[in-house]
Amino acid sequence: MEQSNQKQSAPPTDSAADLLSETPAVDPNIKPAPVWQVKPPETAGKAKVTKIATTSDLDLKHWKKYYEFPERRSGWFIIIASLLLTAAVVGGFFLAQRSGILNPAEKPAITLDEVVRQQKTRAQADAIAKILNIGALLAALMFLVGIPVGVARLGRRRVKGGIPFDQRSGAGNKSDVPLEVRGWSWGPFSLSLLWGFYHGIWSILLLIIPVFNLFWILVLGVTGRERAWCSVPWLSFEHFDRVQKKWSTWGLVFLIFCIALTSVGLWFGTDQIYTYLTALAGRYMP
Repeated sequence: MEQSNQKQSAPPTDSAADLLSETPAVDPNIKPAPVWQVKPPETAGKAKVTKIATTSDLDLKHWKKYYEFPERRSGWFIIIASLLLTAAVVGGFFLAQRSGILNPAEKPAITLDEVVRQQKTRAQADAIAKILNIGALLAALMFLVGIPVGVARLGRRRVKGGIPFDQRSGAGNKSDVPLEVRGWSWGPFSLSLLWGFYHGIWSILLLIIPVFNLFWILVLGVTGRERAWCSVPWLSFEHFDRVQKKWSTWGLVFLIFCIALTSVGLWFGTDQIYTYLTALAGRYMP
């Protein structure tokens, strides 16, 4: 009896079934936290209450500081080089035409030296004309190819590490497009090429197809906002809507300007405008 009293009773243990039965049920009405919330790392060795960073904490007026633009310098370099080359070729043609290098005045040659001099002058004029023609070809290629590539490089971006963003955007065809994103936009309709290259939407190149471009520009106006949402990682819907509204405003302004310019041409007549421009150019390019 004494030995049995000295034995200590073992503490009660719960079985696995009892533990599972005591686990509280998950309430289906409780929504999980947004996936774009990021918790900053805590300082080691210190008990610190961390704050959850959300998109509402971001300054959307200066949204560019939350992105990295790794190809911005090369984009500006390509754009500036294209514009400088185009300006140099146009200025070369202007100076050559004004100075009479391309069309040297030929007088009746009396001596052999004058004949040789005129031949050299004509050869120099032909060489300058060939150089300017090659430069014009390169300038046209740089302008038609370099400008789009440069603008596309300016628009390429990625969100900085630790910055919350809407992960429904920027995933291409896998993006989740909210209903509020959809709608008409004047940006992709009026500024199709510039808007498309900046957002990395290369389907705008279909605009070079005659007749079909009239249909495609309407498609861009209707679906442009969705395409922009899928192609770029946006900080939030508010950020996306803010930027696209600016594009829409400038697109509408550009469209009104084009309509006004066309109306002036139809009102005064294209012949009168052409005559005026020819007379104006004649003052500087005799």
